[in-house]
Amino acid sequence: MTDQTPAAANPAPAPEPVAPKRRRKGGAACLLGIFCGLGGLAAGRLAALRIEFDVFNQFAPHFALVALAFTLAWFLPRVRVLTALVLIIGAIIANGLWPQWQADQPQSTATPAAQERALKLMSFNTWF
Repeated sequence: MTDQTPAAANPAPAPEPVAPKRRRKGGAACLLGIFCGLGGLAAGRLAALRIEFDVFNQFAPHFALVALAFTLAWFLPRVRVLTALVLIIGAIIANGLWPQWQADQPQSTATPAAQERALKLMSFNTWF
């Protein structure tokens, strides 16, 4: 009869393979999006120096939206760029639908008299 030691009788189980950690991707793209949004806002401020930069001033809310969306997406662990693009598209759609929604619900300060009728006006300046 052979003499077996307890270590030889029960070999240690093989260690399970460890999956490599997933790297956070999209960080550089988010930083580029943040810098592009902030650069567009800064270019709009240059309109005080040169009139050619006034076109950037017209899109200031959109540039702020791009910077905000990429900043929020930068803190996510995965699908950063996709999340930023979905936020940007959703906000641009909401910005375009806002005047339509406001036009369907006119605000009146007084009711017209019996012989008068209400006049429906819409302002295209949605920021003020």
